[in-house]
Amino acid sequence: MGYIKDLEDYGQRFIKEESNRKVFLDLCNWVKNNFNLNLEIKYNQPMFLMDGTFILAFSASKNHFSVAPEVKAMEYFKDEISLAKYEQTTHLFRIKYKDEINYHLLTRIIEYNMKDKKGYTKFWRET
Repeated sequence: MGYIKDLEDYGQRFIKEESNRKVFLDLCNWVKNNFNLNLEIKYNQPMFLMDGTFILAFSASKNHFSVAPEVKAMEYFKDEISLAKYEQTTHLFRIKYKDEINYHLLTRIIEYNMKDKKGYTKFWRET
């Protein structure tokens, strides 16, 4: 597979459908432009970090993309994620490309993680 250079490269490699790629890249760029986070490609997916600690990751599939904010945030926002009608597991939730993105919910999740992990020195939360 080789090294993924940047977000555009990720989109080209993992999202064949152009309209889906646009949705995904627009979302990632929205996060980049609205939050003081660093975008890095780690584990073959775009991850947003604050001072070296994980805040949120996205992962693309054929018909949806996954949003992974760590288990603590998933537990905290479980009901809101259900209300948004997104499928969820303990570690992530899925948004279909054809569905509306709930930016208010994403904002709350990102801000929750940023506040909760402020000053945190490790990449992942300890369980």
